[in-house]
Order: sequence, then C-alpha cells, then structure tokens
Amino acid sequence: MTAQINDTPLESDQGLESSPSSAETPSSSFETLKASELVEPPQVGIRPKREVSILWVAVPFLIVLLAISVQRYGQSRPTLSGVGKPAPEIELVKLQDNAAFETLASLDQDTVTLVHFWGTWCGPCKMEYPELDEMAGKFRDSSRFQFVSISCESGGNETFQGLTAKTMAYLKSGGMSTLAYADPNGVTRRSAAQRLELNTLYYPTSILVGPDGIIADAWLGYTPESVQQMESRIEDLLAE
Repeated sequence: MTAQINDTPLESDQGLESSPSSAETPSSSFETLKASELVEPPQVGIRPKREVSILWVAVPFLIVLLAISVQRYGQSRPTLSGVGKPAPEIELVKLQDNAAFETLASLDQDTVTLVHFWGTWCGPCKMEYPELDEMAGKFRDSSRFQFVSISCESGGNETFQGLTAKTMAYLKSGGMSTLAYADPNGVTRRSAAQRLELNTLYYPTSILVGPDGIIADAWLGYTPESVQQMESRIEDLLAE
C-alpha cells in the first residue's frame, strides 16, 4: 500500500547556525528544513462534454491502480539503505521544559529506540501519531525501550515557543502523553536523511535503532499497517 507522506527539501548547510552547546538555549527562530511550496493549479473553464470523456478514461485507470494496490498489499517491505548503519546524530531539546540540548549521549543507552519525525501541520503524521502514542504506551514499563518523538516546524519562520505551543496543544487534544522534542538546528533531520540516503526527509519518518546503536528498520510515510510493523520489530529486538 502506498505510504502517505509530506516531503520537505533539505536546506543547504549554508546559513545554518552552528550547533549550540548543551548549556545554550534554543534559537528563537529555526534555521532548518522548510516545507515545499504549494503550487495552485491553473484555472480551467468548465467543459461538461469533455469531462464525460475523461471519466471514461479515468475510471478504468483507477480500477487498475486499485488492483495493483490490492496485489501489493501484504508483500514484504523493501529494505531501506539506512538499515545496518549507525543511528543518526541526535541534538534535541525537550519541548515541555525548554531544557538544555540533549544529545544521544545523554539519552538512555543499550535500549531499543524509535526515533520519529512528524509535525502538527502534516496530515499523514496526525493520522499516525495517535496509534504511535498508544503503541509506545505498551512499552512504557520497559526500561529497554524509548520513544523519541521529534516535532518539526512547518517553515523557517517558526519560533521555539510557537512550535512548543502547537505541539502541546495537539498532544493535549488527543489525550496523548508522549514526550516531544525539537530539532532547532536541523542536525538530527539532516543526519537521518543522510543515513537513509535521501535528498529530502519525508514526514512522517520513523527510524528504529537497536541496542547496539545500529539502525534496524525504518518507515517512510504512513500506511495503516506501519505501526503494527513497528510494534512487531520492537518486540523482536527486546526479545534478543
């Protein structure tokens, strides 16, 4: 089944501020990844007769696409390029308390970690996140699992305070209790894209890291079965 995604082109490293030290506070504006611009379709006059002829072509085409989707459903997912590589570099800030930057070294080690990139502006992300929150809750009592939720801004003009407010409002509206982080300098997103050999980072993206610090699996975009796949892979890694 085709994954639903939002893609955002990576900014070049030029113009990005250098990463602050652990004692510094986040920048008031993000110099990170910008959402792709929407292009409005050209206005076309209404032509009823031609619309009927288009339908005769479009309906069979849609039937073929549906048949292909049904045929592909349930097939094994392709292995992404990032599997087997080291975990992406982590440089995050907790949104809840405006804490100092937390790097991977300050997070729990020797654990199974699900790193998830999403945004409140992203439709597929909002479809998936409640399922992820519920799934992460099943492992809440396990000291060997951590869910690193990274809320990403929709553009370069977003402020840390604005991102915090939108993220907290969304989580509260759904009664969700997962912690959320920000990636103010885009370090984690650029590193994740490089690990997965992508020119753009798709939203949502989830990267599963094993206790050895190596990427065990990854998911680009959202499909109805993706969260079940994540849960199964997490259980496998915890059982090792």
